Amino acid sequence: GPAGEHAGWWSATLTTTRFIRSVVRWISTVLSWISGLLVLVLMFLVVLEVILRDAFETTLGGTIEISEVLLVFLVFIGMSYTQHVGGHVATDLLTARVPIPVARVFRFVGLMVAVVVLLWAAQATAVRGWDSMQTGEIRFGIREVPIWPARLIIPVGFFLTALETLFAASDTLRRDWRPSTAGGGDESTLPPEVATP
Repeated sequence: GPAGEHAGWWSATLTTTRFIRSVVRWISTVLSWISGLLVLVLMFLVVLEVILRDAFETTLGGTIEISEVLLVFLVFIGMSYTQHVGGHVATDLLTARVPIPVARVFRFVGLMVAVVVLLWAAQATAVRGWDSMQTGEIRFGIREVPIWPARLIIPVGFFLTALETLFAASDTLRRDWRPSTAGGGDESTLPPEVATP
């Protein structure tokens, strides 16, 4: 009957949503590992540059240009995972001082506004990144470094962060949602090892 069809549709929707969420979070986790590796690469380049200058009075050439591109990568590919674990700067100045139903509304509306802004940023930077790739944009300096790959990764970071923010917004609709007491997210969106008891 209609009730059974509705239940089947709802079950399929929930299954699909959980699958999408798990895929996005797997991608965010992998990208966070890559971001961590890029930090090590960046540190190695800077240290090596200093050693070469002080000990041998020479340089690698292009360290500044390469570092600028690496910084873009490590920041934007780590954005979505940071959102997932509630690591972005946040405050519960308002939500901690109002009843939970009101805090739920404030949190949901605020997150949805952020989703819209992030999607707009993803679209705008994707257009800019595509143009950059088409022209083969490079960073002039001691060494010519292509910057179009960095421009293309920016919309990816924005888009994945928008999805993670959307997941956080949907979590505020859960009955067990509570405002965070530590800032940086709410307890329902944090993994067990991060959430407060």
